[in-house]
Amino acid sequence: MAIKAVAAEQKVKTVDEQMWLFNPISRFWYSLRFEKDIFSTLVQGSAVYVFDTWVSHILADRPQLTGQFHDEIILTVKKGKQEEIKEWLKDCIRQVNDFLKLNVKLDIDVQFGHRYSEIH
Repeated sequence: MAIKAVAAEQKVKTVDEQMWLFNPISRFWYSLRFEKDIFSTLVQGSAVYVFDTWVSHILADRPQLTGQFHDEIILTVKKGKQEEIKEWLKDCIRQVNDFLKLNVKLDIDVQFGHRYSEIH
């Protein structure tokens, strides 16, 4: 029931027979095909916006990513710099929290390894 209640609270408008959902976090309008998609569109759009905002803070300081997949990034880090990088990445998510002012603080997990299987 909570999902239906959240969906019912969202701002949806129709323009030329096309439904649009307003995302209060990103402030973007998303195209909707069906009313049943309101909640998932809201959640997915919010998650992408938050992740992309975090990545933008990272790229502002370090214009290189080794990899990016769905909701994670990979950085090549010099030996001995792991704690420094971890604190910097945590600071970037704190900046996102300050910018978005959500009712829940966001956090990240940072893992180190020599192979992708060690960090995923």
